[in-house]
Amino acid sequence: MLSLDPSGPEWDCPLGSKDLEEEGPWGGGSGLPPTGCFPGSWRQDVGLDCKGSPEGAEARAWTVYYYSLLQSCLQQAGLPETQDRGQVPRTGCPGAEVTLCVLGSPSTFLPVLLEGGVQSPGNMLLCLSPAWLMKVPAPGQPGEAALLVSKAVSFHPGGLTFLDDFVPPRRATYFLAGLGLGPGRGREAAELARDLTCPTGASAELARLLEDRLLTRQLLAQQGGVAVPATLAFTYKPPGLLRGGDASLGLRLVELSGKEGQETLVKEEVEAFLRSEALGDILQVAVKLSGWRWRGRQAWRLHPRAELGAVVDTVLALLEKLEEEESVLVEAVYPPAQLPCSDGPSPGPGLAVRICAVVCRTQGDRPLLSKVVCGVGRGDRPLRHHNSLPRTLEVALAQCGLGEEAQVAAVRQRVKAAAEAALAAVLALEAGLSAEQRGGRRAHTDFLGVDFALTAAGGVLTPVALELNGGLCLEACGALEGLWAAPRLGPAADEAVAAPLVETMLRRSARCLMEGKQLLVVGAGGVSKKFVWEAARDYGLQHLQALSSTASRETLQALHDRGLLRLNLLEEALVPGEYEEPYCSVACAGPSPTEARLRLLGLCQGLGIDGPSYPVAHFLSHFK
Repeated sequence: MLSLDPSGPEWDCPLGSKDLEEEGPWGGGSGLPPTGCFPGSWRQDVGLDCKGSPEGAEARAWTVYYYSLLQSCLQQAGLPETQDRGQVPRTGCPGAEVTLCVLGSPSTFLPVLLEGGVQSPGNMLLCLSPAWLMKVPAPGQPGEAALLVSKAVSFHPGGLTFLDDFVPPRRATYFLAGLGLGPGRGREAAELARDLTCPTGASAELARLLEDRLLTRQLLAQQGGVAVPATLAFTYKPPGLLRGGDASLGLRLVELSGKEGQETLVKEEVEAFLRSEALGDILQVAVKLSGWRWRGRQAWRLHPRAELGAVVDTVLALLEKLEEEESVLVEAVYPPAQLPCSDGPSPGPGLAVRICAVVCRTQGDRPLLSKVVCGVGRGDRPLRHHNSLPRTLEVALAQCGLGEEAQVAAVRQRVKAAAEAALAAVLALEAGLSAEQRGGRRAHTDFLGVDFALTAAGGVLTPVALELNGGLCLEACGALEGLWAAPRLGPAADEAVAAPLVETMLRRSARCLMEGKQLLVVGAGGVSKKFVWEAARDYGLQHLQALSSTASRETLQALHDRGLLRLNLLEEALVPGEYEEPYCSVACAGPSPTEARLRLLGLCQGLGIDGPSYPVAHFLSHFK
């Protein structure tokens, strides 16, 4: 929910909190859902039970909760209520249809679901419960499984949705899930996503890497050349990926041999960091935890840079909570960028801008910025996703006093370059991981959310990458598209945030459906059609032997002149290396269809285009 009073609640989590996991079942939490009602009204007598997969009381409560959340989101977007047509199961075309399956919170994935309903009507499916899905072993693929969908909400153009049952179950050709490692639906989703035969857009193994702030900052700084906050990190038994990297400018890693007896080392390192040039004119630092267990939690403290003792004490307190491969970070807190304002400086605290960019993997593993959304708040308070109304970059900068078109365009270009470089660095990292490290042969990151703070470094407005996430940025962009019903102008209105992602989902689904199939291409022998064979290899297709003939135009013309065949020239000349259209056609006549077929068969055999891989007699048997 959105809080419009950013000065109200506490901004940092009590360090003594024992709740280490993100709230909600998809983040790994457990228990019953919140009891508050969503705005709006809809039918309650819908069939949410999946035949053959009964749910317990707690799981059933979450399914009802997420169905209500979906209906509320649809109504707030001005879309109709979901229609229940489970009384008449869908049959479909088993094994031959695209099935894009999403398992997770409707509010997070709504932009993807709606866009999928436009690009592939009826094939974008939302599962509100893991019980609606089932993994079955894949024949001939040891260790891998197919994912079957028995029940889902299907999406169609115009925001129409239907609650459907599938008999037989539909086989997923793409899977995207909200993930978590703790008890609850997040862990179930992670297990469902692991080692599938179909492409997956996320896995628990990849999420574990991408949601480690220290690892991603090192990756972005070293591989992507992206600006990150100056950071001092105390690591305890760090993962191998961290050990292998060199220290980046402004990123200091200190590997601890233990969690106790580190007072002297911590004090020396913190004191050196607080006095270092890497902090520039920073006045505050934040002390926080980094690691998978802390995803979604705001366990941190803010301290003035001058308070060495307080920073050291906080670091030592957090060290006691560390487990293997986790870290304590001391990082710079950047003040609001002082934007040029024609009206002069405004009274009171400046306004801070938090920029969220969604970037997608497109064909050829090329990153593409999809959407930018911003939050604006008081500069003396940390700014989060859920305490600021989403707005475009242009509106956010204008609110802070920057309206000059060229400067706004320059900021947008820097955000675009940094966001795309971040995903490129992630894709390069994944390319070096094994299938087991990725969570499956088909597991790849297809989209990324990058959170930036806007800073003024050397008089230039520069986006500094704070962290990587997917769901929060995607949800913020979806809220921007859904909340503001008025037409929008400029870059914000160019394309839906999920359009490139859905295109990638469909392209990977096509590869999944075509893998192992046989391909017969007629007329692809020319050099200009070389791409056909390259694409076929990329799709994992099996090739039939290409047809060739030793016949010349003169030979065919002579047979035509003798009345043994009919030669029809379709082109005046055959240009070697450039030819791509049909050159000629050859036909045979006879007193009966059988005789004509025999003559054509004999001609093909004589020209050398009959063989086991292309039995002409078989094809001629179909001619009437």
